[in-house]
Amino acid sequence: EFGTRVQEALRRAVEEPGVQLVAVARYGADGGDIDGVIKRLAKWDERKAAMDGRRRALEGKDDDASREALKARGKAETDGDIGFDALLIPEGGPHLTAIAPLLGYYDIDPEKVRVLGLATWEAPDLGREPGLIGAWYVAPPTGGREGFAARFRDAYGHVPGPLARLAYDATALAALMAHRPGADFSQAALTAPNGFLGAGGIFRFLPSGESESGLAIYQVTKDGVTVADPAPDSFMSMGQ
Repeated sequence: EFGTRVQEALRRAVEEPGVQLVAVARYGADGGDIDGVIKRLAKWDERKAAMDGRRRALEGKDDDASREALKARGKAETDGDIGFDALLIPEGGPHLTAIAPLLGYYDIDPEKVRVLGLATWEAPDLGREPGLIGAWYVAPPTGGREGFAARFRDAYGHVPGPLARLAYDATALAALMAHRPGADFSQAALTAPNGFLGAGGIFRFLPSGESESGLAIYQVTKDGVTVADPAPDSFMSMGQ
């Protein structure tokens, strides 16, 4: 269900001039077929066959240009365009750890394909995966999130789960609305365009029933994670 929701959101997000969703690859919840899915997504078989054919053609020629072309290919195992320049992996935990090394194994070149992720990526050791170096993912700004996590640990003695911050923000918002004159819980009040500030940054509710959050873009490096684009501090700054 999560994959379906992400796929629908992605289709809406790419409805911009010059952007095209060219492929969707799905695997089961148990992750048992991840290897085959990444292999097919990378067009490994056809790209490897193309390289093998190209090598045989060059090896059959006895001229300097062919020898140089053969040498330039080095140990590369595939040839041809992979067909996309960005790859969204809405995954996390053990499944992300299983996917990351397969990207390089099946020649999904991080120099040519920007790997993208969601807040489900959040982990302290992302930089250990060569296939994720240079990747971008979105997540709430660290300041409020880390402050909330510290307060949670002090109160309960363990690290908060992924839904704890959302529950905290929902409860805090309910308390805020209850203390306003007349305890205004109307749709107009709850869908105020300026939204609210929570433990994970700004958020707001839309009349459609969906929510929006102001997230930061993080980049994975071999030394850890850096902020590629800070989270907005208001929806006005996002031009909305």
